Amino acid sequence: MFDSLKRRSVLPHLSAPVIAAVFLFSPMAFSQSAVDIVQGSEAGQVKAKAKAVEPITVKLKALKVQRDKAGKESLTAVSAVKPGDTIEYQAVYSNISKHPVEGVQAVLPIPKGTQYLGDSEKPEKALARTAAQREFAPIPLKAQVTDPQGSSREVLVPYSNYRELSWDLGTLPAKTSKTVAVRVKVHNGAEKTETAAANP
Repeated sequence: MFDSLKRRSVLPHLSAPVIAAVFLFSPMAFSQSAVDIVQGSEAGQVKAKAKAVEPITVKLKALKVQRDKAGKESLTAVSAVKPGDTIEYQAVYSNISKHPVEGVQAVLPIPKGTQYLGDSEKPEKALARTAAQREFAPIPLKAQVTDPQGSSREVLVPYSNYRELSWDLGTLPAKTSKTVAVRVKVHNGAEKTETAAANP
């Protein structure tokens, strides 16, 4: 009956017709695939959840980036990370329906206690925003600052201020998946962070 499915945004301030977002450090529980992140900090235990908008499901992976003596890179699923570790977060977006879904937007946050690593996003041409920004903008983010003399100039926003990345995945055909990924570095001096993967 329908050639394709079109969905409206379910998150505020975001304009894509379909938004399937991964929320890290959210206390809320969702029925979709999830990755729990337990952070040993003064704030206590916090959890990460992946939220999907039917018929889109999301599976989140946390992988440690390592290199051997020859410089060959490998990715390993981790249950704990320590300061200085480089972690790649991968979110797999799957259309479980029998129809294509148009206008799919993926949103992947930069967890607290970590910093976005420039040019590590996959696919390229992702958008980003800081905690203070309402809209996503092209990377690198830029801002206007005013010096004591009243002159305004444009500067690059530090990577440490990046809090979310977004990708326009376009149309996701029936029974297919697309993956987005970003790498972060765990802050030196941060508390040990536990991670545990859980699937529905």
